[in-house]
Amino acid sequence: MVKCCLCGVQLSAAVQTGARCVQCLRKEVDVGASVHRRGQVHRCNTCQRWLRPNGGWTVADPESRELLGICLKNVKGIGRELQLVTASFLWTEPHSKELKLKLELQQEVITGVVVRQAVVVELRIQNLQCPDCKKSYTKHLWDSSVQGVYDVESYEKDMGKVPEVFTVQGGVFLEAVSVCHVELGGPTYEAHCFNEASYAAEQLAKSSKSYVIVAACALEEPTAPKLLARLVELPQVRGIRQILNHQPDWPRNARLGDLLENVQWRQGFSTLHEYGLSFDLQLNFHQFKKAAELLSSQPEISVIIDHLGSPRLEDLSKEEYWEGLLSLAACPKTYMKISMLSYIHKAWDQEPSVLDAVHRIIRLFGVERCMFASNTPVDQQDAWPPDRLYAAFWSLAQPYGPESLRELFAGTARRAYRM
Repeated sequence: MVKCCLCGVQLSAAVQTGARCVQCLRKEVDVGASVHRRGQVHRCNTCQRWLRPNGGWTVADPESRELLGICLKNVKGIGRELQLVTASFLWTEPHSKELKLKLELQQEVITGVVVRQAVVVELRIQNLQCPDCKKSYTKHLWDSSVQGVYDVESYEKDMGKVPEVFTVQGGVFLEAVSVCHVELGGPTYEAHCFNEASYAAEQLAKSSKSYVIVAACALEEPTAPKLLARLVELPQVRGIRQILNHQPDWPRNARLGDLLENVQWRQGFSTLHEYGLSFDLQLNFHQFKKAAELLSSQPEISVIIDHLGSPRLEDLSKEEYWEGLLSLAACPKTYMKISMLSYIHKAWDQEPSVLDAVHRIIRLFGVERCMFASNTPVDQQDAWPPDRLYAAFWSLAQPYGPESLRELFAGTARRAYRM
């Protein structure tokens, strides 16, 4: 009879070689020693798909078998000798950006003796934009052999190439921080908002032309009024834009959600009139009626709808799009910006449905509330520099008389932005 050399319990024939019982072996042997207790998985913050370790992106519901499989492939240290018996999720706070796995592992530590052990692994969720979403945002970037600063001199050089029928007298600088700094909020993000507006003010002051600024502000932040007070100290600031596109989300709104339903954001929006500021409204067509209800309750705030309301080509044939526009047009201080048409169709000037939609929108809002806008330099990514763009705008606008043309190309913008 052989006893365990540690605790004295009688051993079976199967384990006599090791002269230790299974309980003592479990105390001595760490089966999961080779398993990394921490790791990471990657998720696209825009479309919410997960990156598979072998490449490719896939949809996986929380605590699903698919997600468990992705997580297990990201756990390092499970080799051939170590067998995975079971795996399951442990509860974590949904907003913690962490996943916890409980793994049951077993290994034959000596001949005939298998030790099983539970191990908890924590995986950090890292944001990584998938190629499809990255591609959808490339229209908001442009390529250059030497990436430099696009300043007021660059802008006026580009705009100086428009057809001779136009005389460039100024313009509106529109913020870009709404598509940047996706994970930031609070004072850090507000600093970016103010710094962008301050830099733009310095640049525009170098020109003899008339320019104004639409700055960025996170209106849902409790400190938004303080930032608005600082922004209006810059004499060129006329309004605020905060991109609201939700589902599909533009970068920050995958985290923030539909701000039109956010009580704090709506409160921040209602304060704009106290600072004499307009609001540039960029959203998706399914948000139109919700926005119209808000604007009806705040009739003193002037609102400029950007890019025809960001439709895709197929949206132009949907009744929901036109019914939503009708509700927005019923708000008397709303204006429509005819811009970024290449977002709808790269060759929009050859696409009848886009041209028809522009004319229909002009009839709906009236020429006194519609304006053509360049979206320079962003549109250059889609091969629409200002000279080509304004030649196409001019061609599109030929059915309108001289007074209407003055409104569409200058008068409406001057009123909307108080230039």
